[in-house]
Order: sequence, then structure tokens, then C-alpha cells
Amino acid sequence: MADFELIETHEDLDALVQDLLGEKILAFDTEADSFYHYFDKTCLVQVATRKQIYLIDPLTLGGPAELAALAPVFASPDIRKIFHAAEYDLFVLKRDCSFQFQNLFDTMICAQLLGYPSVGLASLCERHFDVKLPKDEQRSDWSRRPLTQRQLSYAAADVLYRNDGDRFTDVSEPAGIWKARGNGLGVVSGDFNVDGWPDLYVANDGMPNQLWINGGDGSFEDRALIAGTAVNLNGAAEAGMGIAVADLENDGDPDLFVTHLRAETNTLYLNEGGVFDDVTATTGLAAPSVALTGFGTGFADFDNDGYLDLYVGNGRVGSRPPAAAPFSEPNQLFRGFGSTRFELVVPSGGTETQVIDNTRAVAFADYDLDGGVDAIIVNNGGRARLLHNVVGANRGWLALEVLEAAGSEATGARIAVVVGDRMHWRTVGRASSYLASNSGLVHVGLGDETTVDDVIVHWADGLQTRYGPLRGRAVYSLRRGFDAKTIDK
Repeated sequence: MADFELIETHEDLDALVQDLLGEKILAFDTEADSFYHYFDKTCLVQVATRKQIYLIDPLTLGGPAELAALAPVFASPDIRKIFHAAEYDLFVLKRDCSFQFQNLFDTMICAQLLGYPSVGLASLCERHFDVKLPKDEQRSDWSRRPLTQRQLSYAAADVLYRNDGDRFTDVSEPAGIWKARGNGLGVVSGDFNVDGWPDLYVANDGMPNQLWINGGDGSFEDRALIAGTAVNLNGAAEAGMGIAVADLENDGDPDLFVTHLRAETNTLYLNEGGVFDDVTATTGLAAPSVALTGFGTGFADFDNDGYLDLYVGNGRVGSRPPAAAPFSEPNQLFRGFGSTRFELVVPSGGTETQVIDNTRAVAFADYDLDGGVDAIIVNNGGRARLLHNVVGANRGWLALEVLEAAGSEATGARIAVVVGDRMHWRTVGRASSYLASNSGLVHVGLGDETTVDDVIVHWADGLQTRYGPLRGRAVYSLRRGFDAKTIDK
């Protein structure tokens, strides 16, 4: 998989311009040499589309003036151009090529309007996420040719940050993550080969997905192609957006569901011992998704009948005129009937009056602790919605707060809940869907049962603790080394 596409010829630049004119949103950045030269000059232009990163080398083309081919892109009112701290970028581009700009969005100005005292991209990331962006190459000699691999990687790199308790450390290179690139949107963690180590799955937009298997020594290896999760059943890379993770067969290993662009089906990968099968065509999930663009998504037993259901938030990325809301699409709720059998709930989205929005993030939580998992919908260009579950309380349920001995959430712990002759598998974790964080409570629908016979917690270190029996319609705290304790609702 290519890290990026380097544009070094006029023919490639002309072809790129034609492709860019078909885009709705582009992100730009420039690298110039004001640090190394008295008269600064544009040495590299980075362009990111939804599907690809391009690095345009004006010096190899003959000089900054050769960027003039980009004029119709910058002048187009139909393409939104995103910069961070655009003032300097626009200054050198106008000076070197006399560009005219329309439809600009500056993320630094946005941060200023929101009242942030420090508005650099690196400072914003450090302020809100305690993440220090690597800036080692920012003041390197960008006029030097050929550019080093470190410079090219700096211009188009993904990173893995290790949580060291009080700070984050960039471990992309020793972990092996730096070896591959992709247009990553959805990211989830899970023990996909059930070896006791948390793995990572990345849904890439228009490129093969990545399944980073944890080697247990701080290293990761991308096994998506071998495991069957890189592309769909037809061998095609799809426009991966959101990801939902659940053990649909209750066989102890997590399965994957990925949402995609319209004209592609959403895809369900069934985990069979670390090797996945694309079973989408047989699930009832394929045909309803073709005309829509999926983003946020998640599995939950919304009606508490003992079978996982599926919610998908939809919203176009290209307008559909004429229409009052050209980007809006109906969300979808699929009722589960066990394993991989699903049926679309009508009206679409599961609300009495159909709601049509341009949905992006969807998060799930039983916010009022009445036993029904609710949904929080975040829409692009519209107000957020809180969907209250009005059917979940009609059947039995159990909710579990699973904690380590020190009181922290036991992220990654696998829970086996035994109800009669059935076993339900769940995993403690919040990160799934798309741009969302879910409730940390583990939720299980019990149907008509009123009691859970056994709860077995498989902790991240491989040890197990048994709790139970537990009564239904209750929230329990399961803290390692302590007895189960009910939580007042």
C-alpha cells in the first residue's frame, strides 16, 4: 500500500488537477524554507482528499511557479479548501503563483473564535489530548532534493501513541505501525485472535483496511489480508467509515461490521477463530445499505430479547439536488434474530416518525438506567438528537460495571454471561462507531428470564473471576477482588 502519491511531473500534476476538481472538500498544507533561506519559497504542497494523500513537489517540477496548474482548484467556489493557520500558506502561494482563493476554511481562526488561548495545531492536540505532535522535521531543509523518507513520512504520517499514565509517547516506528498508510476513519481495539493481547482494526476510506495483530512485545503486524478483513468478498477495497464490534455467534471471538459509501454495501466480517468471512450477502444487511452512506454504528440488544440488534447512522458526503436537505438520509435500525440474521425495522431508524438527518457520530448508553440502551446522534450541519429507548424496559436485562482492583475501568476484559442454556459474550470497551465514545457498562438482554446464573470475567491478564447468580433488571459493579455490588439507579 502506498504511503502517499508523490507528484513530480507536469503530466501527473495535470491529471491530479482534473481529479481534484471533482472533490467537494480538500485539505492543504505547505512546506516552505523561510528558516533556511532569506527569501522563502514553497517547497512542497500537501493535498488530502477523502481517499488519498498527494505530495506535490514544485522544485522538481521547475520551481514554485509551476504550481499554477492548481489555479482552478483554488478558485473553485464548489470546493472547500481547509487550512490550519492559512495566512502564511496563502501569502506564499499568492506571491509565487498569483492564485485567487474561494471557499476557504481556516481551523486556526475557528479555534480563535471558540476562545482558545493557544491555537497552533500541535498546541490544540496537546491541550485537549495530551498528545505531542512530532514536529522534528518542520524546520528541516525542504529545498533539499531528494527529500528524505523522514520528511515524506512527516508530510503524510499516521501515528500510534502509547499511554504512559501521565503522558503519551509516539511509538509508531518500534510498533511497526509506520510501515503502512491508509485513509483511516474508524478505529477499534479488540482481541481478534483471542490470544490475550489487544489488537487494532482500522477502516480505511477507499483503501484496504488494516488488522494490526499485537505481538505481545509492543509490536504489531498487519494481517488484514491474510485474515480476510482487508477487502470485501469480491476482493474490492471499500470506503470504510464506522466500525461496530460484537460477538454475534457467542463463540468467544469478536466479529466486525464496517459502514461504507453509497453504491457499496456495508460489510459484516464473521470471525472464525481469527480468520474472517464476509457474510454480508446472507445477513439481510446488504441490500438496505446500497443507496446510503453509513457512518456511526453499533450493536446492542435494544429490545432485550437476548439477541443483538444493529443501528446505522447515515448521511451523504455529496449533495443530491434539488432537495431541502441534500445531504440527509434516514438512519437504520436492524432487529437481530440470533447469529447473523437481521431485519430492517420500519419506519427506518426505529422512531415512530422517521427522522432524516446528515448523521456522523452515534454513541450508545442507557442514560436513564431503565434497562433500554439509548442512542445519541450527532449530525453534520444540524442539531444532535437523543433517542430514548421505549421498548427495552419491557423485558429482562442486566448491566455490569467492570472494574480493576484500583477502580479503573477494565478495558478489554471479556465477559461471559450465562442465562439458562445460553452464553452471551461481551467485551468492556467504549471506542467503536465513528467519532464517538460509548457507555462503559456491559449490557445483556435477558428476554423473559429474571436471573443470570453465572458471570465469568476474563481479565486482561488471563485470570478469571466468577460472580453470580445475579438478579435481572439491575446494575452491578464487579470490581476485581470484591463481591458483586448493586448500583442504585
